[in-house]
Amino acid sequence: MPTGSRVTARRPGVPGSAEVFHASFTDHAHPAHTHDGRAHTPGGFRKRVLYLDADTLGEDGIGAAVDRPTLEDPVLRVRLSQLHAALAARTEALEAESRLALVPDRLRRHLTGTVAAAPAVRDDVLTDRLRDLLDARTVEGLGLTEAGRLLGAPPTHLVRCSTRRHGLPPHRHLTGRRLDRARRLLLDGVPAARVAPAVGFYDQAHLTRHLRRLLATTPSAYARSGPAPVSRSVPAGAPAGRAARPRGSSASR
Repeated sequence: MPTGSRVTARRPGVPGSAEVFHASFTDHAHPAHTHDGRAHTPGGFRKRVLYLDADTLGEDGIGAAVDRPTLEDPVLRVRLSQLHAALAARTEALEAESRLALVPDRLRRHLTGTVAAAPAVRDDVLTDRLRDLLDARTVEGLGLTEAGRLLGAPPTHLVRCSTRRHGLPPHRHLTGRRLDRARRLLLDGVPAARVAPAVGFYDQAHLTRHLRRLLATTPSAYARSGPAPVSRSVPAGAPAGRAARPRGSSASR
């Protein structure tokens, strides 16, 4: 690999996606093909590619994409950037699924020439059922595809209904519930390394990343901000108790 280059590739395990490829190149140039593959500045260039499963767009969509490989769409660009960020980090699968759910739909509308505003869907009963399901599965988590199967609704519909009713997509609600539990345990004196898996985060770094985003602090600093705790022991991976259910989620948007 050329000096200064960095490449990662993996199968993300998200329904609808086949492979994700992330790279940074400084002194590498692609052989001529469908796009410019050479850096225009000394700092090099970054490449991010998501390969979708063949049936995600269907044969008609694939053919149209070949005929029109470049799309000008700021909204789609933001959604893809958010999706790549979710796939690059070790994050909750529900987030990656939620991000991906809105991408093929917008791509199809481009490729069929019918780009328009997303439908203003609302289904409060379905959204509340989804929240109940997420609350019951806070620690172990729940994939969007599985949620759709259990509730009898397409994943894209779940994301849109949740966002319209509560202002938050499903993964933000789940993260908020986990942080609610984590904050109580931290103030009880449970070490952050034990708290993280007990409430559903992968590890302490995963917990720290979300707590920084929510409250601009770290688990250790948050624990020190409260009164002297009575130390408690929580087995790794054990539920920390059912969280209270306020109508809004504490997770930041």
